[in-house]
Amino acid sequence: MPSPIASLKHAVKAVVATRPGFALSRRQRKPGCLVLLYHRVGLTTDPFPNLDVASFRAQMEWLVRTCNVISPDQLRDRANRDSRGSRPDVLVTFDDGYRDYYEHAYPVLRRLRIPAINFLSTRFVDEPSLVSWSDRLYLAVNQTTKARAALPWAPSQMFELTAPGKAAFLRGSKDYIKHQPELEKEATTESILDALEVHASSVRAPRQTMTWDEVRDASELTSWGGHTHNHVIVSRLDLPQLEAEIRTCRDRIGAETGVAPDSFAYPNGRAIDFTDDAKGLLERYGFRTAFSTINGVNGIDTDWMEVRRISGGASVNDLAWRMSRLQC
Repeated sequence: MPSPIASLKHAVKAVVATRPGFALSRRQRKPGCLVLLYHRVGLTTDPFPNLDVASFRAQMEWLVRTCNVISPDQLRDRANRDSRGSRPDVLVTFDDGYRDYYEHAYPVLRRLRIPAINFLSTRFVDEPSLVSWSDRLYLAVNQTTKARAALPWAPSQMFELTAPGKAAFLRGSKDYIKHQPELEKEATTESILDALEVHASSVRAPRQTMTWDEVRDASELTSWGGHTHNHVIVSRLDLPQLEAEIRTCRDRIGAETGVAPDSFAYPNGRAIDFTDDAKGLLERYGFRTAFSTINGVNGIDTDWMEVRRISGGASVNDLAWRMSRLQC
């Protein structure tokens, strides 16, 4: 049974999600644009966690009713004007080019005529059998038959592999690997699979990213941005490695779609995950805008190589609550 505080918060979110409630919450809002970030949109039967397509559809319908959903080429102009008193301007973005974007999210966007940007890690589009280290970890943690396990770098800390323990083990694994040099991530992932007694050959999944044909087919309302070639954290690369990642990603998208991308999203996207050198390289290769995962509103003072974004949450109430808190 939910606690009284949780019940109160749920009730407040529900009020904020109403048209009068949301209008009232943004009376003192900051000028500028909000940029929403999504990853997977799918079904409960899918192998990986996602935002249920019905919840996504409800969120997009709420946006159309309540906000001005803008196209990528409107972002700077709308961010630089004082829009207080009018409906907030919102841009929709997706990271990673998952296939469920084509199968589930894009049909919703097309029906509602909502434009979006999707940021592609091009090696995963090029190679259909590729499964990311984070997805392999998720599958391995859920496949293991072990009752207890320790992370290889912290053998004294045992996790009981019940549902909460698996979630904690997975969080600890991901947090550690994200801080490793890119060349060491695969070996570290293999060591975790060994600790779970899950063989690498059993960690398989259906194709997770779109094909280039699907990318082209969704291009009417989708702009395609770069997300590196190998989905690497750019602050952990030396300049030659980073340049190769940016150039390859740009060239593959340009070759397959006929349009070289001018927007980019930093994998992981926290302030520690990109550098001034990365910004300079992106600009040299024709990228005018780069998106982070740092929360905030984008206004007249925005660094366009460090655009702020927020997650849409799991429901309309979550989305309205997050947007209203950022804009007050």
